[in-house]
Amino acid sequence: MKKTYKFFTGENCSPCKALKARIEELQLHDSFDVLDVTQNVNEACKYHVRSLTHIVCSDGTHYLGLVDGLALLEMMSDLNG
Repeated sequence: MKKTYKFFTGENCSPCKALKARIEELQLHDSFDVLDVTQNVNEACKYHVRSLTHIVCSDGTHYLGLVDGLALLEMMSDLNG
């Protein structure tokens, strides 16, 4: 089963913008659901999002902060060849 990710972002979050650009660069956008926390408050609460950047995998793993997010994208890039 293919893993999917919820990427919680904010309009003024520079690290979020950097991660979003990297997602587009690696053409992983169909694996990610990008959610602005100000427009998706209930979803953010459901996943206990307290800070940005915050990525939640369909397997329940949480990636917090820019470093974890970039590590996730690099792993996915390696897997996709």
